[in-house]
Amino acid sequence: MTTQSRNFKPRPRTGGGRGRFFPRRLVCPFCVDSSRVISYKDTPMLRSFMSERARIEPRRKSGACSKHQRVLTRAIKKARHLALLPYSPGHDFPVPQQRFSSGDRFHRPRFGPEAGRVERAPEAHAPVAPAPVAEKRAEPPLAPPQAEGTQQ
Repeated sequence: MTTQSRNFKPRPRTGGGRGRFFPRRLVCPFCVDSSRVISYKDTPMLRSFMSERARIEPRRKSGACSKHQRVLTRAIKKARHLALLPYSPGHDFPVPQQRFSSGDRFHRPRFGPEAGRVERAPEAHAPVAPAPVAEKRAEPPLAPPQAEGTQQ
C-alpha cells in the first residue's frame, strides 16, 4: 500500500526545470559610456569589479565585454602591484592623508586606523633666520702672463 492519496496527480514537467526566471543581459558599462576610462589609479571604480574576497569578477558577473575585461584585469593587477588594491581579503590599504618626509619613515604607523595620519610635535626652536651673506672682496685682476726674456 502506498502512502500517497488517491487524488495525487504528478506535476507535468516543463523543459529543463529552469523555472520562469530569465536573467537580463548585462551590457558593458564602458561601451555604453565611452567617457569612462579604465585607469589603475581609480581604485573605487576598480573595487566595484572585485569580489569581497578581493578576486576579479568574471565577465558574466561584471557585464564587461571581452575587450574591456582584459583592460580591467590589467589595471587591477597593476594597482595590486603598486599596493593600491589588496591581493587578499584581509588587507585593506588606507589612503594616506599627507605625505611623509624621509625622517618620518621609522616613526609613522604602518597599519591600523592611524596609518594615514601623523601628528607632528610643535617645533622646539623658533624659525632660524638665514645667515647673512658675506660681502665679496674685490680681487685685483690677474696680470697677463709674460714671455720669457722680456722684463718690465
